[in-house]
Amino acid sequence: MKTFSFPLFMTSMVTFYLATIILPFAGAHSRIEEACKKYNTVPSASNNGTHTCVSILSSIPGCDPSDPTTFALNGMEFAEQKVSETADIIKAKLKDRSLNPRVFGPLRTCMHLYNEGSYSFGFGVLAFKEQKYETVNYRWLNGAFYDVSQCERVLNMVGVKGEDLGIKTEYLLEVFNSAKVAFYYFVNNKLNVVA
Repeated sequence: MKTFSFPLFMTSMVTFYLATIILPFAGAHSRIEEACKKYNTVPSASNNGTHTCVSILSSIPGCDPSDPTTFALNGMEFAEQKVSETADIIKAKLKDRSLNPRVFGPLRTCMHLYNEGSYSFGFGVLAFKEQKYETVNYRWLNGAFYDVSQCERVLNMVGVKGEDLGIKTEYLLEVFNSAKVAFYYFVNNKLNVVA
C-alpha cells in the first residue's frame, strides 16, 4: 500500500495556491503598473503619479487589464462612485448650521459642479457601453476633471481648502487620471488606436 508523504502533499497545495491565486494577481498588478507608466498624463501632487495610479486601479475589484473593456469600465465606474460620494459629503455640509456663511455660496457652487461631474461620468459610462469612445474621452472624462478642479478654485477664492471640508480634490483628480489611464489602455489595446 502506497502512502503519501505530508510534505509532498503540502508542496502540491502551495504550488496549486500560487498558480491559481497569487500569480494571476501578480500578473494583473504588473499590467496595471505598465498601463500607469505608459498612459499616466497628469502628475500627482506627490510626484508619485505612477504609484498612486497603480494603487487606485489595484484597489478596484475586478480591475484587470487582461480584459481591456472591463478594465476601462471599472475605472470609470469607480470614478463616478467617488464623485457621487463627494457630492453627498457636500450636501451634508450644506445642512450644517455651524458652517461659516461666506463658505455657503462657494459650497453650493461645488455641489453643482460635483453633480455635473457625476453626470459627466454617468454619461461617459453610457457612451462607453454604446461604443462612442471619442465622446467618452473628450466630452465626459475631461469635463468631470474640469468640474472637480473648479470646485477647489471657487473655495480658494474665500480662503478655504476643500480638504478642510472633507472634499478630497487631489485624490479625486488622481482617481480621474486613473480612469483615463484605464480608458487609454482600452483604446490602445482593444481598438488598436493610439490615444
